[in-house]
Amino acid sequence: MNHEPVFEFSEHFDGEFLRQLFDGNLEHVIALFEDLYQTIPELLRAIRDDMASADWINAATKVHQLKSTVKFILKSNHPEELRRMEHQLYHIIQPLPLSDTPTISREASNIIADFHRIHLEILAARQFVLAEINRMRIYLSHPQRRH
Repeated sequence: MNHEPVFEFSEHFDGEFLRQLFDGNLEHVIALFEDLYQTIPELLRAIRDDMASADWINAATKVHQLKSTVKFILKSNHPEELRRMEHQLYHIIQPLPLSDTPTISREASNIIADFHRIHLEILAARQFVLAEINRMRIYLSHPQRRH
């Protein structure tokens, strides 16, 4: 009896969620992963730039986008950490002083330090996304798989 091989997501991903979301269609999962593989670094750069210029409103908005994006694919604590960070960013928004020089409070400095750590961890996790894309492509090209 010839059985179709079953694709199992690696431990870095919520396979049950992804199977339900895309009704088992790996082509759609690959498209999502490829899109996120490209957009996550751009989003991280934009957040870093907003924090560097003390643009807390835009930083909070982009942290929210990043939280939603990361939650889609990686099993990690990052979505919860980003949720807290988003909340903290909205609380440090203060009217800017009359000078054009942005001020950074101690709380803001802590948020920036936390973001840099998360930034590096998420960039390091991109290798898992790329590896999973390759694994899905190999699965889809398997000769015993029914088309």
